[in-house]
Amino acid sequence: YSIVRSIILRTSKKKYYKKKGNRFIKTSKLEKRFEWMLKELGISYKTQFRVGYKFYDFYLPDSNTLIEVDGDYWHGNRNKFKVLSAMQKKNHINDLYKTTLAEASGYRLFRFWETDINMNPLSVKNKLLELNGEDNG
Repeated sequence: YSIVRSIILRTSKKKYYKKKGNRFIKTSKLEKRFEWMLKELGISYKTQFRVGYKFYDFYLPDSNTLIEVDGDYWHGNRNKFKVLSAMQKKNHINDLYKTTLAEASGYRLFRFWETDINMNPLSVKNKLLELNGEDNG
């Protein structure tokens, strides 16, 4: 059963899955794209980093920075959605809580929107280098 489950999880068309400990973690295509940017830049990172009981998409240990990659729809990008749905409002409140938790725990938190990752990858990469304390000039 576990072998079949593992094969099904790895071949899912909608989500990517990573084995972390004894459990599988869903990784969105957006997170996967962002992870490739980090690899391309040679930036050290950890995925699904836990602070308290919340998980953050990425942690950059060299700069003590947490990163969240926010999907425009799910997190209600105000440049695209003037009125938020109930789900987007709920996610916005959770995002505010995660920001407060990260800062209270001594981390710096930065968020990247889906639109920026997809449409302005050079800008995102430059910001990543800046966050990581590297010269991007």
